[in-house]
Amino acid sequence: MSRLRRTITAAATVATLAVAPAVALVGCSPSSGSSDHSTSASGESGSKATKKIAVTVNGDTVTPAAEPVTVAVGQPVELDVTSDRDGELHVHSSPEHEFEFKPGKSSFRFTLDQPGTVVVEEHVTDALVLKILVK
Repeated sequence: MSRLRRTITAAATVATLAVAPAVALVGCSPSSGSSDHSTSASGESGSKATKKIAVTVNGDTVTPAAEPVTVAVGQPVELDVTSDRDGELHVHSSPEHEFEFKPGKSSFRFTLDQPGTVVVEEHVTDALVLKILVK
């Protein structure tokens, strides 16, 4: 994705978050596919337990697709990626997070410290993967 397009996408996300809880990204299109994902607390207790989300990349198909997920402010989020190709996940938050992955299994952990809606997209396909509601 070009630097200009990322800048436009980031600006659209910030503008949308300031106006409404629903996020519509310029140039992002959700891919079709099932919402085969899992969330678990990894044996931790309370609202700060890690929210684990499985992400599968198979060619141009990325799942979940625009999956809504709710987390608490400061709650760790872990994306467990299984992929058959190189790619990049982009978390449109402040600060932003970008995670490059290779074929095989990868895990990426981050926290979101501001309430609102944050989207995660896969940049090779521009697939909208998650809509995270941070409360």
